[in-house]
Amino acid sequence: MKAESLPGWSAVLLLSALLLQFPLAWWKTAAVTVPLFGEVAGVDFSVLALLGLGPVLCFLPTLLRMGGRDLLFRLFLLLAGIGMVVLLLQQVSFGWNSGHFLNGLFYFVFPLAGLVLAREIRRRLPCFLLVLFLASAAISLRELAAGLPATGLAGNWNWNWTLLVISIPSLAFFLPARFRLAVGFLLAFGLAAGQFLLIPHYASRGTLFSTFCAAVLLGGAALLHRHRQWRMPVAVATVLTAAVLGCTVYLSLRSGYPADRLPQENRLMVWQGAIALGEERLLLGVGPSRFEGEIAPYLPVSYFDSDFAADRHPHPHNELLFYWCGFGLFGIVWGILTLAAGFRGMIRRRRGDELILPVAWCWAVLLLHGQLDVLLATPLAGGLFALLTGVLLAVGVRRVRAVPPAWSRFAPAALLWGGALVLFGVNFAGGWYCRSGKLALLDGDPATARRDLERSVEIRPTAENLYTLAGVELFDFQDPRPAAATLAGIPAECRLSSYSHSFGRMARALAASGQPEAALPYFEAEQKNFPRSAVNLRLWQSVLEHLGRREEAGRLEERWLELMTRKGLRPEEFPYLLRNQILDDSPLELRTFLEELRK
Repeated sequence: MKAESLPGWSAVLLLSALLLQFPLAWWKTAAVTVPLFGEVAGVDFSVLALLGLGPVLCFLPTLLRMGGRDLLFRLFLLLAGIGMVVLLLQQVSFGWNSGHFLNGLFYFVFPLAGLVLAREIRRRLPCFLLVLFLASAAISLRELAAGLPATGLAGNWNWNWTLLVISIPSLAFFLPARFRLAVGFLLAFGLAAGQFLLIPHYASRGTLFSTFCAAVLLGGAALLHRHRQWRMPVAVATVLTAAVLGCTVYLSLRSGYPADRLPQENRLMVWQGAIALGEERLLLGVGPSRFEGEIAPYLPVSYFDSDFAADRHPHPHNELLFYWCGFGLFGIVWGILTLAAGFRGMIRRRRGDELILPVAWCWAVLLLHGQLDVLLATPLAGGLFALLTGVLLAVGVRRVRAVPPAWSRFAPAALLWGGALVLFGVNFAGGWYCRSGKLALLDGDPATARRDLERSVEIRPTAENLYTLAGVELFDFQDPRPAAATLAGIPAECRLSSYSHSFGRMARALAASGQPEAALPYFEAEQKNFPRSAVNLRLWQSVLEHLGRREEAGRLEERWLELMTRKGLRPEEFPYLLRNQILDDSPLELRTFLEELRK
């Protein structure tokens, strides 16, 4: 391969990698369903970080000479470097974990890769979008024909609709140039609105909202491009409006007022909890990968009374809040800079520039939907958004001739790409055995499940395979000591303080293995994470009674009876919760279960 062709091949590599977020999802083009395909991760953010770091190192001299005196460009490079320092400080503060470090590194390296490969990515984006649309559409049509939600390659119907909306305009490139813009928008709007007619129960309001608002943004950017004299007044007015509106929303969410008025819109409560976490960890944040382990105690109690209460919260359903919680004050600055880079590129684009228009469209739709959902926390959508941020930053920036990489730069980049391939294999193998173990568990074969989950942990311990293995050891084999040792790996190996009900399971394991005193702090921590858990409260009370601490046990029993009444349950119906954790977590699931039970 010639050195001159390296940027083009690098762009192909990065874009292709995004499509391997869930390798087994591609099997859905042949089979209607692939059970638990999302358990087998291939390309995650750590793989993308290594892949993106390769071209950044290869073309570092080119990157440093780009932009001339462009202030935003220089500021972006400077803050990307500062962000990497923040990541190192987080590792010192929370303990080293290479996966967490690489996941955080992605947020700074991947936009730089998009920046240095901007021209090549622009040229290849229509083909990428066409492949994405054809694959997603083929899978979605098969799923819809079988009466299933259309999850496509994304693994979630909500995200899938947005991926279809950003990719369907690629069909317009087969038409004459004068028709492409109009047809592309018609296709996107037709799909965004048509989903409500096609399958109303699984239609995405976030997709419709982001499609409409992205079109407004592109129209406004086109006006500002043609009327340069409006740019400064509009920019000042936009910044002032955003500041006032942002402060108003922040103070409102912080007070809990919107959540109190809309008790079933649990995004508002998650945002309220994320704000509390961000304020608590203002300096360095908690790191993107550690958000899930830290957020639960900060959620308002009202969240657990909402129909869609969950046991896991990997993302606050708002990317800007995620930056804040992940990187502290610096995350706020980086989020604002990301917005500035994208909006400036949209305004600077030349009218009729058919290659930059899909970039601006995809970036705007993903940005807007990412403020309402977990979309940008997925490698496919999040990786594409980060790449396109760099591409938009490069619009109008002074270009320099790419310097072919010397061996001293190409060799480290080749090693990074090799490392990414190895990590992909580790992810796939570990996920494969985790999936196999879960399928065996569903088939009623706990012995096979335990063996496969142990293999998964040996390959790469993750919070999910450790948590699942501990559940098999504790509940299926009634072997609490190994279960406690396995659960201890979540904070030790994964650097997460908690994961789902890990505190509750640890408390049970310790109590069952003859260590009731050691179990008490875990019962207390579990109740802080899940204040509406009747199961944990009852077990905590029973351990206190066993220890002879009857006064404390009596107080917990009173709380338990109140909680059972709130749930609409009689004390004798408690075993239903004990057998099914979801009924204890979800008011909606419990209500549906009781309606069936009492018919």
